[in-house]
Amino acid sequence: MVEFTLNNVKSVPFLSQPRAKDYNFSKADYTNLYHALSGIDWSYLQDYVDVNMACSAFYNVIYLILDQYVPARRSKSIKHPTWFTRELISNIKLKKIQS
Repeated sequence: MVEFTLNNVKSVPFLSQPRAKDYNFSKADYTNLYHALSGIDWSYLQDYVDVNMACSAFYNVIYLILDQYVPARRSKSIKHPTWFTRELISNIKLKKIQS
């Protein structure tokens, strides 16, 4: 049997980092986005020896194109991770009130 005793445990609030950009895909120019993406010669990615560098180069191209054809919107300041349900947030608030 294993037993643990925790003393003075304080909850650490979720520290949300503002996202660099939040894209509004409902207002995207999909025709030009499609043409821009389909016109890229991705063969240069094979020249990278380091997979992390290749991934970085890939994302740089993707984000450049997204910046051109998908408008940005204001990102919300969040207090909880996006995967938290309303019920979970409610339970967290109740726990804080009761403690």
